[in-house]
Amino acid sequence: MNEALRSPFDTETPCGSAAQHTRKTVATQISLRVLCAFASLRQRFHPAKPPLHPPASTAPLAPRWVRVRGASMMPALRPGDQVLVDFTRPWACGDIVVVGARRALVVHRIVAVRGVGDDGEVLTQGDAIGRSDQPVRAGVILGVVVRVRRRRWWGRWQEWEAARAAG
Repeated sequence: MNEALRSPFDTETPCGSAAQHTRKTVATQISLRVLCAFASLRQRFHPAKPPLHPPASTAPLAPRWVRVRGASMMPALRPGDQVLVDFTRPWACGDIVVVGARRALVVHRIVAVRGVGDDGEVLTQGDAIGRSDQPVRAGVILGVVVRVRRRRWWGRWQEWEAARAAG
């Protein structure tokens, strides 16, 4: 056979004939295309989750809207509500705060404070829960909820200031 007319698949390969090699190559290319298509669909419908804790380089953080999931703060906050979190505002007993927990962010109300500064302990509790959470270090409180936004049944958003609990 003329060397110029020779295809790379004309030689014997360790896995068998050239036809088998061509079929395996085409199957591999199709498999890779299918995997890439599934990966792009997964990325579209399940985007990567943002980190739980804000990066240290953005120290003066602008207030940010966060969606509420769960009913532990009912009736003040309902699932689907959005809360505006101020990361720079000082917190006090009775404020609704965002706490960085192990697996997610928790939005609960401060019910007691022990100690001073970042070494102190803070006790939080959901309004709809009869018991307090485990005490957390004051340093894991990420921000204070300053506004609440709720979509009403007619489709418009209603917005109001987050109230501090008396006491």
